[in-house]
Amino acid sequence: MIIQHVGAYVVLTRLDGTQPTEVPVTDIARALRGNKAPQDLAHLHDIEDRLTERSKARLDHDSDLLHIMLTGRRAHQPDTDAPAPNLDPARVPEGLRRRRLAKLLAEQTRDRGSMKGFNVLHKSEMRRLQRIMKRWRDGQNLLDGRYRKPRAWRTDDEVMDALLSFMNDQAVRSTKSDSALVRAFQIHATTAHPTLQLPSTATLRRRVQERRGAWSHLGATAKNRISQTNVPKASGVTRLATRPGELVLFDTTKSNVWVKDPRTGRVVRLDVTLAIDLATRCVVGLAITYNTTKYAIGLCLADVLRPKTAALASEWAEDETSIADQPFIGRPGAFVSFHSTAFHPEGVVVDNGKQYVSTYMTAQMARLGIHYEPQRSYNPTDKAQVERVFRTIKDMFEALMPGFTGGSVHERGTAPEAEDLMTPGEYERRLRQCIDLYNHRTHEGLVLPEDPFVRLSPYVMFSILAEKIGAFADVEYQYDWVRFLPSITAKIEPSRVRVRLLNYKSPILRELQGDPVVMKTGNLRVFYDPFDLRIAWCFDADGTLHPLRWHYLNEHTPRFGEMHTTHVVEKYAGKKVSRNDVERILLEIFAGKHDQGMPEGIRHDELANNLMQARTDRLTESQRDAALQEEPDAIHEQRPPASEPRPHDRGVGDSANTYEPPPVEPFEPDDTSEAQDEQGPQRSARRPRGLRPWWHRDRPES
Repeated sequence: MIIQHVGAYVVLTRLDGTQPTEVPVTDIARALRGNKAPQDLAHLHDIEDRLTERSKARLDHDSDLLHIMLTGRRAHQPDTDAPAPNLDPARVPEGLRRRRLAKLLAEQTRDRGSMKGFNVLHKSEMRRLQRIMKRWRDGQNLLDGRYRKPRAWRTDDEVMDALLSFMNDQAVRSTKSDSALVRAFQIHATTAHPTLQLPSTATLRRRVQERRGAWSHLGATAKNRISQTNVPKASGVTRLATRPGELVLFDTTKSNVWVKDPRTGRVVRLDVTLAIDLATRCVVGLAITYNTTKYAIGLCLADVLRPKTAALASEWAEDETSIADQPFIGRPGAFVSFHSTAFHPEGVVVDNGKQYVSTYMTAQMARLGIHYEPQRSYNPTDKAQVERVFRTIKDMFEALMPGFTGGSVHERGTAPEAEDLMTPGEYERRLRQCIDLYNHRTHEGLVLPEDPFVRLSPYVMFSILAEKIGAFADVEYQYDWVRFLPSITAKIEPSRVRVRLLNYKSPILRELQGDPVVMKTGNLRVFYDPFDLRIAWCFDADGTLHPLRWHYLNEHTPRFGEMHTTHVVEKYAGKKVSRNDVERILLEIFAGKHDQGMPEGIRHDELANNLMQARTDRLTESQRDAALQEEPDAIHEQRPPASEPRPHDRGVGDSANTYEPPPVEPFEPDDTSEAQDEQGPQRSARRPRGLRPWWHRDRPES
């Protein structure tokens, strides 16, 4: 191509002058520019701030002299001031101005430098002004040339390359001190690079410290170095979501708060699974479990799909006035005619663990049109937003809860599990309140393209995007979220089905006994919410949902679950005979330990005393003393004669005169019996007031 004409447009023709083409001159200029970048002057960034006080004073003085030579005014004088007549650039040439200024400087005594307090020659001042003017014209800068030179390594490049390669290999290993790392490198260089001339140990230590401070994957702890090494190569295009539900991120972490199981007394740290909407940063789902099972992700996804109405949100709010608006992942109620086979959320990103990638879970997601995207192993950047939410929950919310243990062993206090801990149900309720606050607080990471400098909360961002989109794709069946709840198979009976030690009843149970699926296995699959056991659900063979009500459910029953308690049982825990005590005594009865060769009436008396003793031992000492001091005369009772028959010992044809008691073995008193005789009838004193033996209950008192 030949350039025929150059102007706003460049006319290009072939060698024979045919096919003229007009091309904008900007396109030609862009095509002619090279791709090789010149050397940067990064060492000059903020160089004035790194100067010494002496260098700053000299720079200011030289700048003032340059300003006088160029304008005839000092640097601090405004432009409205008239220059000195003998230094006016409009009237006096530059060379003459320089000689006159040098003469004035030679007449003054130096106030700085090695000649401080002395006068210098006119020629010396002239050479000084000439150097200032040359530096300005050559580099537009008055800094000393020693400052403007880039920092040069005195260590050979081959040594630095070998050191950096060795430190990269050591990044995933246990942490070594700077001195130990230098020694290891010297040993490595002896065998791997025998011809390499190494600098001194002190120089190598400085180079190691500089590299560790500059590279994040070379410094810090071993855990952070390994994490930094596994970070994938960054992309120039950020993954963004433009509508709510386009991509929902799931992740699980161990809570930083100890809680106490109210039934077993076990102190544990629960697993918290969160779902974060990428477009709005709203926390749209929560699941709390004792450990990360295959149901944790399903329980969290069910919480995402379930519309959080005001009635549902009031169950964890303090009162009706503190109910926060909830983001809804589904279609608004006004768009009842809106139909789409797509599902909201459209895609999810979860961990690649076995508890997440279950066959049932992936099949349900595929049925509902959810794009399932497992996270890459050892890549925390795939769900960085969820990790940041976990950090916020730890610093802002969990740090204020009792039993806070910190995020690592370095932050752990002294016995945080010994504090007055919350129950799992209380922790779940408090965490939901904190999540409501998080969804309505200002989020610095949210950016609205129409107004990038405004700060929004996740819920406000959700409202803006919802108004912009107008409608969301949603599932067609309103109770599809039930299929993601935990489930068990239970034996079905006509009147009830037992789930999690609770009885659930429904008229549909009798009909479900003839269900084809139930008839094959004899069991019914029941779905339940671990945090709301008031109602369970089941599906028949046609896929129709049937609710199962708890047997004692009424309109005033509050929400309760596996991790909830009202602490009523704890108040009376010491006022009953435990099941273990009953089993122990029962085995002792049939083992004959309570016989002791005495008549059956006496054995029953001993058994009653043992049972009452098991109950009395649970009372406090003050309560037991009070019971023993109440009317001792009424406590003592007559023991029946051994020859008196009892109704249950007689046969059908027996009479009262034919009863013969079993033979009594001779009784040999010991020290214990003598002590009891001296103290009185201890056996009768243990019986509470008003309690009579069974053989006296039907007889009138004498």
